Amino acid sequence: MRGVDNAELSAVLVASSQLFGLRESSPVSPFALIQRARSDIPRIQIALDSRGYYQNQVSVTINGLALTDPGLPANLDQITGSVQVRVVVDKGVLYHLGKIALEGGVPDVARDALNLRTGDPAVADAVLDARVRVLEALQEDGYALAEVEEPIAFADDERHLINVTYKVQAGRRANIGPIRFRGLKDVNESFVREALTIKPGDRYQPSRIEEARQMLASLGVFSGVTVQAAQALAPDGTVPLTFDVTERERRTVSLSALYSTDLGLSLSVGWSHHNLFGNAEQLNLSAAGTGLGTASAGLGYSLAAQFVRPLFLAPNQALEVNLSGVKQQLDAYDQVAETVSTHVRRKFSDFWSGGAGLSLMYDQVAQQGTTRLYQLVGVPVSVSYNSTGITDALLDPVSGVRASVALTPTQSFGASDLTFAVLQASGSTYLDLSDDGRSVRARRR
Repeated sequence: MRGVDNAELSAVLVASSQLFGLRESSPVSPFALIQRARSDIPRIQIALDSRGYYQNQVSVTINGLALTDPGLPANLDQITGSVQVRVVVDKGVLYHLGKIALEGGVPDVARDALNLRTGDPAVADAVLDARVRVLEALQEDGYALAEVEEPIAFADDERHLINVTYKVQAGRRANIGPIRFRGLKDVNESFVREALTIKPGDRYQPSRIEEARQMLASLGVFSGVTVQAAQALAPDGTVPLTFDVTERERRTVSLSALYSTDLGLSLSVGWSHHNLFGNAEQLNLSAAGTGLGTASAGLGYSLAAQFVRPLFLAPNQALEVNLSGVKQQLDAYDQVAETVSTHVRRKFSDFWSGGAGLSLMYDQVAQQGTTRLYQLVGVPVSVSYNSTGITDALLDPVSGVRASVALTPTQSFGASDLTFAVLQASGSTYLDLSDDGRSVRARRR
């Protein structure tokens, strides 16, 4: 390609060209090559138009001959190898935006969202994106049924300007009307209404409605949540909403096996109930058998129970109660321990969350004929950052960062009377190498 000295523009033109895109993967006959070259000219011209070059010219030669040359087919028939194709581009003058008009009763918020200025390059994507911004700004300001037509553009070829007009029908500002739910079976509707971050009478805002949808999806009891707004205002001027939900299976069972060269084989089973009393309460039970290894002197076990109550005293807050017991018989020592802990966890924003709680541990350790009893009281405090967008523990992140810091001041009684603190920090990053989630590079520290 000749005549383009801008790398970004050149990449756009190459991407629009079949000559470039198919030159290695789809060899063709001489006649088909000529047809491919002819069809490429309007494709490249459309790409140039979209970048503001409306007086462009594009020509293609094959082996130095124009596409209209009557001797070109015979010339190509005599060639058994590759041929040289040259695309020559004359961009012409870059057009700029001239007059920009909004027609109709347009609130100031929509005018501010336009974000186009006279004198800007007349790039088609920028003109089309402005329409979307105006529409979104109107809807976000409560104009639920606002309409913005496709922009009308007029070219002033003498001054190399594009004049653009947007026709807007804002309509009436509206509030959220009645909220209905479809698909509820085992989940209590009263709980779902309590979980919603919007209510009838609130100003209609798509961002807040989407936030409410995501809140319901994060409860762990729905496999799918969608929301539909009415296509017309109700008689009282409000917009009714309907949330369609699909409840997930209430119970899940998991089986796993772990082998390490020192502790040997460990088999575990887990059982979870995701909607214990109809309010998205979770009960998670797990049991593991250990002790089939070279560093183990006998069989052991690990038992755990966890209860989670969402919406505990606040919409973004959950109560978590944990019970656990462990028995180990190792070459170095034997241990029997029980732990009970409770935490209150709160989500502060889309990325940040934190928690605080209280833990009690009864730990009996036997080593070299001496048995010691430790009683530990801890006050764990934690803060976490998560930009992966993953709220379901069964899904793997493909991009973003996870990081957490936990500090647990602890008082020990019994065999030793000590005051100490445990500090734990961890972080992981995820990079999507294939842009489809199939190949992910992960790093953890």
